[in-house]
Amino acid sequence: MAPDLGDLGDLSDTLLAAMDSAAIGMMVTVEEEGRFERVYVSNAAARIFGLSAEEAMSAGPLAVLRPEEQIRLAELKERRRAGEDEGRVLRLLVGTPGGRRVPVEVSITVAMHQGTRAFVTFIRDVSEHITMEEHLRTSEARFRTFTEAAPDAIFVIHHARILYTNPVAKRILGSPPPGTSLEQLVHEDDVPVMKERLKRMVAGEVLRPYEYRFRQENDETVSVEISSIPFEYEGRPCVLAFGRDITERKRMQGRLIQADRMATMGTLATGVAHEINNPLTYVVLHLEKLRRSLPKLVPDANGRKDAEHMIAEALDGAERVRVIVQDLLSLARSDTSTHGPTNVRRVVGTSLKLASPVLDACATVETELLETAPVRANSAWLGQVFVNLLVNAGQAFTEKAPKKNRVRVATRTLEDGRIEIRIEDNGPGIPSEIRNRIFDPFFTTKEAGVGTGLGLAISNSIIDSLGGEIDVESRTGVGTTFRIRLPPLSQSGRATKSGRSIRASIEKGLRTGEFPVAGSKSKEEA
Repeated sequence: MAPDLGDLGDLSDTLLAAMDSAAIGMMVTVEEEGRFERVYVSNAAARIFGLSAEEAMSAGPLAVLRPEEQIRLAELKERRRAGEDEGRVLRLLVGTPGGRRVPVEVSITVAMHQGTRAFVTFIRDVSEHITMEEHLRTSEARFRTFTEAAPDAIFVIHHARILYTNPVAKRILGSPPPGTSLEQLVHEDDVPVMKERLKRMVAGEVLRPYEYRFRQENDETVSVEISSIPFEYEGRPCVLAFGRDITERKRMQGRLIQADRMATMGTLATGVAHEINNPLTYVVLHLEKLRRSLPKLVPDANGRKDAEHMIAEALDGAERVRVIVQDLLSLARSDTSTHGPTNVRRVVGTSLKLASPVLDACATVETELLETAPVRANSAWLGQVFVNLLVNAGQAFTEKAPKKNRVRVATRTLEDGRIEIRIEDNGPGIPSEIRNRIFDPFFTTKEAGVGTGLGLAISNSIIDSLGGEIDVESRTGVGTTFRIRLPPLSQSGRATKSGRSIRASIEKGLRTGEFPVAGSKSKEEA
């Protein structure tokens, strides 16, 4: 029911004066005996129409509308009569005498004044608003065009949730739907840092790029270097993040660092072989001579027995030193004449049998050995790598509990054709502070006498010489996974640069030594 304004007296004059100075336009039209008469047009309304106040007063009710808008308004009236609600605010197009097209928002209120029905129309020029909307749409279109073609990942974050991801970000993050929490994507160890940095950034602080680890749908972890800036997106304060996948770069950096370490160990191997192996030969020879001379030197049988025991222990110690030297020298093996097509699945099976005395006592072994293409390798060397990793997995368990402990071995072919061998355990894991040192020669966490610290260094060198790679992922209290990736036979035949440099460094020293190299037929061949 329309309100009855009654006789407003002086108040109506005050209201009209206020409307004349307002930015929003207003018109009042009354209906008498089926006829409509405009009784008031504010100055703002006249300006919007491009007319004087007098012209606006005398113009017909629909004269200021563009012809197409008059048709649309008639259709709206028909739909309203049919019961369809088009809303209280309409957006129409006004045509000025000068030819301008002015978009306006119109709102009509019906009121009763002294028994007469009055239509109060409020008109607002929305030209600037529409221009801003168009600029915003254009800006967002440019933003999307830029981000869709960008070589790096780009995503928009609001309150630690993803609002937008470009195609590269989708590949890295796995196409998370809008609204996905970053906590579901970022490695749990990086979540506290991520939250703290987001707070600082929203507060206006400029931060340096930071490396985050993201977990993908296949449980792989990728390293992404993120640079972020405050950003307004769809009218909300957000963070615009630029991400670059540096997983491969980090892997290559790691291999280069490892190659440098191993090249250094090549020089050390030369010194060890020259300074230890030759004197060790004299020690062993003299101990053997002493043992043969014991009956003359120690006539007493009891005393001789004690002496023989001490000599035997000394010889055992010398043999252990010799084995360590030979293990170190095996890093320099360059004989590829015995390399040939090798069935990875068969070598893994043989290695499991060799490692079974250690594994069966402490863990349940699960296997998923899929058939793969052959690789070019020395099966004995490859087996040495697998046995070393399997034994390490078994020795990592702090208690012998086959029902609780698990070692899982799997082989598969990757999308790029490489063959992957995974050896996983649910042991205590490797602490993060020593993880980057486990491939260093002589580094070990085992008790004294259990290992020399050369197993993983040798394994890394062997895999590197085959043109492959070995990496490790470990979570304390969860377990450790070693991944070996080898090129198939069709892609092999070329050792990696780091493998060649390692061998060249060590061989140079070995050529000047006085000992044979494992795999060589004579000292001269070394």
